[in-house]
Amino acid sequence: MLSQHEQKQESLQVIKFIQTNKKRLILVPTIAIVISVIITFFIPKQYFSSGIVFPPDHPSLDNNVSNPNFGYDVEADRLLQIFQSNSIMDSVATKFNLFNYYELDKADLDWRDRLTKEYKNDVRFERTRYMSIIISAQTKDPELSANIVNYIIESTNRVREKLYKQNVLTAYDKAEHDFLIQKRLADSMLIKLKKDIELLHISGLVLLAPSAQLNIDFISKLTSSRPEDISLGENILKYRHQLDRQNDFEGKYIRVKKMMEDPVPSIYVLDNAIVSYKKVSPSYTINAFIACFIGLFLAILISVFKQNNK
Repeated sequence: MLSQHEQKQESLQVIKFIQTNKKRLILVPTIAIVISVIITFFIPKQYFSSGIVFPPDHPSLDNNVSNPNFGYDVEADRLLQIFQSNSIMDSVATKFNLFNYYELDKADLDWRDRLTKEYKNDVRFERTRYMSIIISAQTKDPELSANIVNYIIESTNRVREKLYKQNVLTAYDKAEHDFLIQKRLADSMLIKLKKDIELLHISGLVLLAPSAQLNIDFISKLTSSRPEDISLGENILKYRHQLDRQNDFEGKYIRVKKMMEDPVPSIYVLDNAIVSYKKVSPSYTINAFIACFIGLFLAILISVFKQNNK
């Protein structure tokens, strides 16, 4: 630990150093500040916009109507993954012609890597502790920043719908195919039954009889010229069984069709982006402060170097 006398001597040396080099210690930082102001003037201004959304609790519209809650961490993470996907980036890049904005040439092999780097630097997504997601954009155009954020919010619903309905579409095609097969079988059986009934000269109401098999088979044996070829009662029971199968497949088809036709619940939009004409960068104050610090450091370094070489 330095004694009081030694501390006083050190203080005097510092004061003497400042007095000896005060011109340089003032001039160099001042020049640095002026240079930083000039450079900052030519740096393109950046404008910031942001929006806030919440994920729905479930991709089913019926469930969200009966239980309209916000999603939790799992839903928020899934939505965040969609926001960060290449499909959203490509859609934004095409919509706002970011290839020209970033001065990219598609003839270059690395144009996509550069696009991804620039895009991720300007457009960001952040999940908050409240399970909301903040979408932000910072560009040289205040309207472009707001438009990008709002477009991402809007287009995400379309991407979600396409994504969620990929499997539903496959199930829908299969359910429709299976139902039509069962319907064709039932229709063909009905056509044959109507011909048999016409041949036996009995009323078509027999199809509605609760227990027709024995009676109808007995009637067929009495009235048909070839009764051994007609088992009307048995065929009616087979037709009814086929109708039950058709109804089962039709019910499944109707349920899947409803899932296919119902829209996927939209994300909850708390705030859309609003155009802000207040620049967020560059900052004259911050750049001047940094320049002053660097200039002062250089001035001290030069002064010490010159003093040691005397």
